[in-house]
Amino acid sequence: MVNIIDSAVDLVEKTVPAEDIIGTVYEDKEMLKQYLAFQIQCGNAFIAVDRETGQATGVMVAYECDEEEARQRFDWTVPSGKSCIFVAQVAAISDEARDLLAKGFLMAFPDPKPTFGLRKGRFTTMDAHKIANSLTRRRDENGRR
Repeated sequence: MVNIIDSAVDLVEKTVPAEDIIGTVYEDKEMLKQYLAFQIQCGNAFIAVDRETGQATGVMVAYECDEEEARQRFDWTVPSGKSCIFVAQVAAISDEARDLLAKGFLMAFPDPKPTFGLRKGRFTTMDAHKIANSLTRRRDENGRR
C-alpha cells in the first residue's frame, strides 16, 4: 500500500524547482510532510493518483483567505478570510495529472476570485480560474473526462 503523503512529497521534490522551495515550509522534507498532512486535513490539498500504482501524479495546495493572509508566511493556522484564493503549489508529472488538478480546482472554487501564489520566492497574482478553465476545456475537447 502506498502512503499518499510520502508519494506526494516525493513528487514535489522531483518536480518543483529548487528556487520555488528555498526559504519556504517545503524546504525541509519532514516539514513538507507535516504541511501536506495539515492541508489535507483542512481540505486544501488536491492529489491526482495513478490508478494502477497508487502513486501521486499531481499535487496542488490551494485555499481561500484574505490577501493579507496570502502575503504572510505560513503559520499553521487555518485562514479566516475568503476574499481571494492562494495557490501555494502545483506539481504534476503529466498533462493528465495537471488537468485533473485544474478540474478539482474549479470544483472547489467555482466562483472566480483574485488568486495569488508564491512563484520563485515572489508573491504574484495569477488568473487561476482562466488557466484551469483553459486546461479543462482542452481536456474535454480531447475526450478525456
